[in-house]
Amino acid sequence: MRRLILLLFVVFAGFRAGPAAAEILGDARVPFTADRALTVDGNSIPGKIFHTPGLQRHEVMLLGMRQTVILDARTASGWFILPFLKSYVPFTFAPAAREMDVAKLRKTRVREETVNGVPTTQYKIAERGKDGTEVSGFAWISAEGIVMRLDGTAVTPHSNKPTDFRMELSNVQRGPQDPGLFVLPDGLNKLPFEALQGFVKPLTGVQATH
Repeated sequence: MRRLILLLFVVFAGFRAGPAAAEILGDARVPFTADRALTVDGNSIPGKIFHTPGLQRHEVMLLGMRQTVILDARTASGWFILPFLKSYVPFTFAPAAREMDVAKLRKTRVREETVNGVPTTQYKIAERGKDGTEVSGFAWISAEGIVMRLDGTAVTPHSNKPTDFRMELSNVQRGPQDPGLFVLPDGLNKLPFEALQGFVKPLTGVQATH
């Protein structure tokens, strides 16, 4: 479970959830949408991100099928939506994802660099979560807080095999987003978390278990 959540959320966006509030890494001061290229252990996962403060929607292609992930930092929870099954899987953020805050990632400044037309600052990542998860690499963050690129490796305490990841945004368009993008659609059936096993294991080798 921890490694899967790390894969989907620390790599996608990065999250911190405190006792009174939560913050999305990349929770920019302006809403935006962008194309997102994600690679995990050499496996490409194309997608698109929609962002408004405190909320994110990720539309991704997994095993040739379009899936949707909605993330709500206010409640440290979200939904993995399977449109073709007319179903969804609810989840809460794992500890490793909750501890990845902006201040930590901005501790070690490397240089200024423009990523796909957006000026950013590159920072070095070297973090170890309370659960033993280790994340290392680099993050490129704009002045508005948009994480334009992540490049690194993650290792969980239950696996000696590191997970390599890279995420990059392009075609960033700033502007208001439709509130309906961040709401769970009506008429969907609720599934247990284990239902994701068939989608995650063939792509990553990760068991979708708690």
